Amino acid sequence: MVDSSAGATVVGLEDVRAVEAEEADHAMNFRLADGSLIQDQGKKSFHAQDPEEEWWNLNARVTQAHQPLLSVSQVVKGGSTVVFSPMGSYIQ
Repeated sequence: MVDSSAGATVVGLEDVRAVEAEEADHAMNFRLADGSLIQDQGKKSFHAQDPEEEWWNLNARVTQAHQPLLSVSQVVKGGSTVVFSPMGSYIQ
């Protein structure tokens, strides 16, 4: 899922199984939409391929997320542009 209000890209413990999580930052927490907090459980850095077969380097924090969440602000800070349009949304 792509989220324009998320501060960080996150994945769950079972996501991106081919990559071991780096050490957790126990001082880092994430606030969920309902206001509750979940703790950081590490970081995974990996390559992902989109439907057009373009490769992307991603860094995601590992949490108790129920589904992966791609942070638009993190993508933009990395130098890409995110476009939401009725004609089709994309990252360039």
